[in-house]
Amino acid sequence: ESGKMQRLGVRTGQETSKRSGTGARRLDVQGLRAVAVLAVVVYHAGVPLPGGFTGVDVFFVISGYVITLMLLREWQQSGRISLSQFYLRRFKRLVPALGVVVSVTLLASIFFLPPIGEENRVLYTAAGALLFAANVVIDVLSGDYFAVRSQSNPLLHTWTLAVEEQFYVLFPLLLVIGLTVVGHRIGSRRGAFILIGAVTVLSFTLAELASRLDLPFGESLFGFYSPLSRAWEFGVGSLVALAAPVIRLLPGRLTEM
Repeated sequence: ESGKMQRLGVRTGQETSKRSGTGARRLDVQGLRAVAVLAVVVYHAGVPLPGGFTGVDVFFVISGYVITLMLLREWQQSGRISLSQFYLRRFKRLVPALGVVVSVTLLASIFFLPPIGEENRVLYTAAGALLFAANVVIDVLSGDYFAVRSQSNPLLHTWTLAVEEQFYVLFPLLLVIGLTVVGHRIGSRRGAFILIGAVTVLSFTLAELASRLDLPFGESLFGFYSPLSRAWEFGVGSLVALAAPVIRLLPGRLTEM
C-alpha cells in the first residue's frame, strides 16, 4: 500500500510539473532571458539604452526562479533533494562551455592585448573564472565595473557566473532547511518561503545600507560584485516560484470579487 501511495505521489508530482510547465522548456522564461541578455549586449555596444546593464539583475531573478522550480519538482517527485546531483548537474552544464570560452579568450589575448597590464588581468580573471571567483578577482584588479580598465577585460562578464555559482552553493541547502526544519509544522512550501524571504530582506537591507552609508568596508563586502548584495535578486525569483500556486489562484479570486 505504501509503495502504491509513493508511486501515486510521484505521478501526481509529474502531472503537477506538466501543468505548471516546469518540466519542459519555458518559452516565457527563455524570452525574458533573451531580453535581459540583449539589453546588456546593446548597452556594451554603446547604443544609448539607459539602464541596459540592469539586464543582469533580471537574469539573476530568473535564475532564482528556475532553480527553485527545478528543486521543488524534485522534492515533489521523490520527497528529497539530492545536493550531490544538483552540483553535478551544474558542473556538467557550465564547466565545459566555460573552459572553452576561457581558453579561446586567453589565446586571443596573447595576440591582441599588451603583455603587461591588460594581459595579466585577463590571466588572473581566467583563473578566477575557472574557480567561480571571478567577481572577487575583478573587484581586486579593476574595481569599478564601469571604469575603462574594467571594460577592456574580455572576461569581465564572468563575474556574473561567479556570483550565480556562489549562490548555488548555499541556496539548495537553504531551501532544504526551509522545506524540512522551518516547514515541519507550518508546511514545507510555507517554511521555505519564510526562510528565503528573511534572507532576501536581509540581503536587500545590507545592499541598501552599504550604498547609503559609505562604509569603509562596504564596497568590498556588499558592493557591485558581491553575492551578499545580489542574493536578494535570486531570492525574489525564488519567492515567486514558491508562491506560484497562490499566484495562479489570484485571477479567479479577483473575478469572483
